[in-house]
Amino acid sequence: MVGETTNDQGAVALAREKKPDVVIMQVQMPFEKAREALDRMRAVEPTPKVVIVTMFEEPAFIRDLLKLGASGYVLKSSSSRHLIATVRAAVFDPAGVTRWWACRVRCWRRPRAGPRASSPPGS
Repeated sequence: MVGETTNDQGAVALAREKKPDVVIMQVQMPFEKAREALDRMRAVEPTPKVVIVTMFEEPAFIRDLLKLGASGYVLKSSSSRHLIATVRAAVFDPAGVTRWWACRVRCWRRPRAGPRASSPPGS
């Protein structure tokens, strides 16, 4: 860990200064604030992977964050093991993370015939 901040502006400033590979961003703000934070983070050079940690699990919210450039998404209720797996997947298999979440979002709340996916790729 290279730093910690309490708001999106601080996160962007810290990312510019420290140039991390991954930013773990807690989202408990309105969607517009999350959009602004991701837009600002994409302007950082080199652009870090952004893993979102939040309590919101609505499929549309997840889909929109991924479209805006989030590299991964973890619920606050997830284990630390799941967070680590998501960070690794965001760095080493970003397309796999996006495919995995796209499938989850499409299949959310539908009856499933097979076993449920429980971890992102690479876990």
